[in-house]
Amino acid sequence: MVLSSAENFHRREAIRLTWLQLKSELKVHCKFVVGLEGLPDELKHSLTTECEEKSDLLILNDVADSYDSLTTKLITSFGSILKTFDFKFVVKCDDDSFINLPLFAEALRRQARNRLYWGFFDGRAPVIKRGKWQETKWNLCDRYLPYALGGGYVLSEDLVRYIVTNSVYLNRFKGEDISVGLWLSPLSIHRVHDENFDTEFASRGCSNSYVITHKQTPEMMKEKYENIKRFGRLCKSEYKRRESYFYDWNVLPSQCCKRQK
Repeated sequence: MVLSSAENFHRREAIRLTWLQLKSELKVHCKFVVGLEGLPDELKHSLTTECEEKSDLLILNDVADSYDSLTTKLITSFGSILKTFDFKFVVKCDDDSFINLPLFAEALRRQARNRLYWGFFDGRAPVIKRGKWQETKWNLCDRYLPYALGGGYVLSEDLVRYIVTNSVYLNRFKGEDISVGLWLSPLSIHRVHDENFDTEFASRGCSNSYVITHKQTPEMMKEKYENIKRFGRLCKSEYKRRESYFYDWNVLPSQCCKRQK
């Protein structure tokens, strides 16, 4: 489930021509999610044409394509796929994320279980008080509750169903991924922090063990795809921009995430 924007055709096309080509015999179905409400007629027409040609868009007629509507967009998407597909797991990612599908499938087989919430977690993020991501309604504490970062994470079907079933009772904060962490916080589930999810605000570099890499341009996606096809690995040469961290679930969230040195 790739959250996209109406005008981001070039990103969707880059995904279609790169990592989606890697699905081979894998039981993978991809939907690019776009909100239709409030769009100019020209964009609506182009989306209709794209939908007819590609058959991989999930168009939400009553959801605006805006930052303020991302959480509603997420819940509505979950509801739609529950009605449409028989599935076990959902990968939520952005349209600038690259998924190494063969490696990801291997990792998922090892992680597969009910009540799975799998990604790269943060538990010490301060609440944003200004800018487009500011949270005006958050009054729970001075940090967000632990959540998997939005460049890509996995939810099992039962957790998706829980969110949709209880959506009328759930507070919807501006950050859709922060909201998911909050909604699942009181539940007895399997939270799996995985450093092979390179899903922070900027990529940590390139490692052949990465299953999802965020903040990729179409050109970077093409390069990674060609590396996999030609060399059987994600990176022509591995490199690191900054360190990762192991999530320590045995300490307070504010102390959870100390980067390696």
